[in-house]
Parts: sequence; C-alpha cells; structure tokens
Amino acid sequence: MSLSDIKIRNLHSTEKAYKVSDLEGLFILVKVSGAKSWRFKYRIYGKARLLVIGDFLQRHWPKPAKLVTEVPLDF
Repeated sequence: MSLSDIKIRNLHSTEKAYKVSDLEGLFILVKVSGAKSWRFKYRIYGKARLLVIGDFLQRHWPKPAKLVTEVPLDF
C-alpha cells in the first residue's frame, strides 16, 4: 500500500504514537502531538537499524521512497 499525500494529511493523533507503513520498511510515525515523521527500518548483518528521514511537511517534497533507494548502505 502506497501512501498518498492526502492519506498522510488525514492521519490524526491518538493517545499513543502509531506507525503507518508505506513499503518495505518505510513508514510514517504519527506522534501524540500530531507531528508526522518519515522513518525507514532496515537490517544490516542481522542488526536492526532505523533511519529518521524527517518530518512530513505541509508542502510538496520528494517522496521518501525515492530517497530510501538512494541511501548508501555500508556492508
């Protein structure tokens, strides 16, 4: 399921922070304050890693899915 701009804008805060997945480890974290943050969870040599890409802004910017494919991973 790919998240669209409209779907992301319609996400609202709850009593607990929650995640909404986009694709293969990429997700949006919706915080209690209502802030939305792009994050990417991946593994290298069996160790889990978390890359915080940045906050979802109310203006247009490239979708993080494109940025994640360009992340250089050191093995």
